[in-house]
Amino acid sequence: MARFSTVVLALALTSASTPALAQTAASAAFPVHSAYGETDDDNMAACKVTHASSVAATERTLRSNGIRTVTHTENTLSRDVVLAYININALPVRQGGKETGACAYSINYELYDNTNFTNPVTKGSHFGKVMYCNQGGLLVWSAATAQAQVNKDLQNYVSACVKEYTASKN
Repeated sequence: MARFSTVVLALALTSASTPALAQTAASAAFPVHSAYGETDDDNMAACKVTHASSVAATERTLRSNGIRTVTHTENTLSRDVVLAYININALPVRQGGKETGACAYSINYELYDNTNFTNPVTKGSHFGKVMYCNQGGLLVWSAATAQAQVNKDLQNYVSACVKEYTASKN
């Protein structure tokens, strides 16, 4: 009876911990990521979008893919962190000199890493950037609901870049 109980307990513990093991395995496949964006300007405010919201959406998407994120600081420029850069530009759309309530948005997402490399000719050491993925697009949207659409587009870009990054490492 004791042996049967031990086996049942072991199976229960294994099945209960399998999702955690899968999450750990997925996280181990990716280095830590740090997402960051630019400072918002007056056009961003007029078009009701912020880099902060877009960075938060990017971080959520990375984490949902099993990737650990850290806050972007000067220290995140090390070779141990993959950087996720978000750049959004917005411009209110006018017709006949009047605001239409819509804006034109340029959305760009880059996934890259900083590294040192040796120049094969001079043998000198150089600091460089390895770009894994660059996704982006243009959008004309109502300013009232644009942030949700920008974040949705970024989620698609992040997911595509995670796949591309995974393929580059295989």
